[in-house]
Amino acid sequence: MKKEKIIIVCLDSFRFDYLEKTRFLKNLAKRHKYGMLETVLGFNSIGASLLTGKEPQEHGIFTKFWYTPGNSPFKFLGKFSFLEGGWGERWLRKLAELWFMLRQFLKGGYLTRIYKLPLARIGDFDVSSRKAFTELGAFGRIKSIPDILREKGIKFLFFDWPVIAGSGGRRIDFCLNQDEAKLRSLLRHKEEAEFFWIKFWDLDTVAHKFGVESKQAREVLRGLDDISERLVESFGGEEKVDFLFWADHGMVEVKKTIDIESLFKDFKVKMFLDSTLARFWETKGKEKEILRRLRGLPGKILGEGERKKYKIDFGHKKYGEIIFLAEPGVLIYPNYFEGKVKYKAMHGYDPAYPDQKGIYISSLGRGRENKKMTEMFGEIKGLIDNRY
Repeated sequence: MKKEKIIIVCLDSFRFDYLEKTRFLKNLAKRHKYGMLETVLGFNSIGASLLTGKEPQEHGIFTKFWYTPGNSPFKFLGKFSFLEGGWGERWLRKLAELWFMLRQFLKGGYLTRIYKLPLARIGDFDVSSRKAFTELGAFGRIKSIPDILREKGIKFLFFDWPVIAGSGGRRIDFCLNQDEAKLRSLLRHKEEAEFFWIKFWDLDTVAHKFGVESKQAREVLRGLDDISERLVESFGGEEKVDFLFWADHGMVEVKKTIDIESLFKDFKVKMFLDSTLARFWETKGKEKEILRRLRGLPGKILGEGERKKYKIDFGHKKYGEIIFLAEPGVLIYPNYFEGKVKYKAMHGYDPAYPDQKGIYISSLGRGRENKKMTEMFGEIKGLIDNRY
């Protein structure tokens, strides 16, 4: 029997072992197809791989920011670097983020914050995803799930802060910053589309701050399980809705921090510090010294062989001439996302590491079958083909 609607639900940072700590999702998995889900290396690469079924080096997305000196929309902020650490920095960043989001929204671009990127360096970088993932042709010649939905004339809505994107365009809703608010918003619009995509991220927020097994994470996990049940029931239950619940990654308890910023304080080099990656540019003649300073740190340099292994061999160096990947459980601190906030758990490590793996539950079948992130494209396409 063809179902009435399709819902795709991202459970941000839902580790595979969390399943046993739930009621609804655990029983849902028993009645349908489920398994451990291995993500891809990177951050923005995850959603791109799911929506296209391609590896990062194919769709071109890896990290949120890449190196574009002289061609950055943020270069004007460098003139205000004197505000760094002062009372005016916070307001400058908020105003800059608001301007950038409005600019990107009006041109169908990818929306992002600027986090804690140093004002003196931010002018060297741009977002790697120029188009929002839901836009037509967002990945060039590679066809994505939103492209397929448009081809088939299927009305869709994507709920992901701060935007609701649909067949008829995009709208901003800054209230979509908590799971309950997202659920209420989706339910208000459930008659407007046939295909829904929603991302619940409270678990990610709390696990980062308090830890994977913290009391706070357990409470949010119970709430997420309840929200998931209410979502399915609001569409008439499992008999009337097709679904895919999936986790973009797991979460790893932080055991150690490394201060790479201090290691290069007296050495002139262009670098970007993600939470688990340190990336360097303009390294000609400096390679040996950079490698010497990184030597002994818990992690590894991603050489040609490693880049091919992780499918991040792009043929250009915008993501880094030298890339250092921290070992699981090691946090680069401070970094350009959290600044000097010391998180207790992190993701973005080697995808093969067990705690880095997430979960999926699909109404397209029964039984356990472990999968990779790129295979989720086939699951979603299967749900679409099954109904239309």
